[in-house]
Amino acid sequence: MILSVTLSKFPTVLLLDLIYEDMKALRRSFQAKSLNVMVIGRDQIQYEVMKVKRDLTAYRRLMNRFDTASVQLQIGVLASYIISYPSVVTLLYFGFRIFSVSEDTLKMYEVTINLAFLLFSLFTIPLQTDLIVMEYEKILDISETQIATCFDETLAREKQRVRNYMKLRPFQFYVFRAWEVNLVMPLKFIAFCVSHLLVIIQIKHKKA
Repeated sequence: MILSVTLSKFPTVLLLDLIYEDMKALRRSFQAKSLNVMVIGRDQIQYEVMKVKRDLTAYRRLMNRFDTASVQLQIGVLASYIISYPSVVTLLYFGFRIFSVSEDTLKMYEVTINLAFLLFSLFTIPLQTDLIVMEYEKILDISETQIATCFDETLAREKQRVRNYMKLRPFQFYVFRAWEVNLVMPLKFIAFCVSHLLVIIQIKHKKA
């Protein structure tokens, strides 16, 4: 079951990793624009304007690729959590039983390692998403600083146009517009599993 959970995440992890690398490269491209436009010629300014437009095109393509794969990504995330649910609850239950009534150290280690691996896998995609969002926010901060210190009206206007577009089309990852994919999501999922585990324990205790 744990192997199936891991394999189900692989396509989503791979695509998000590509998006992260592209966003990081875009952030580096923005950082490279640090010339003092007060002392450069008009040709250099036109060159800088072209680079700004190229960055806008790169961001648009990145978001288009993400939007194209968005439905598959959402299905992948949802499926991975559904598949993980019985494994998490089962491992938590057996972990509770072993740690409370058993002295089998080897079994304790086995359950602990399996549970840790499964929980770690739950955080992989949200962590990737948060890293992409961090790069996106860094780009906005860099562009804001560059606009404030830009003394050429044409270049500043192009930079502002790119920033406005990025703010109107931010990188956000939601599962069917209901759950935002970030590091809070697996924590809520774990709390959900624990609450169900407590219900199971109470039912078994009453039957006993």
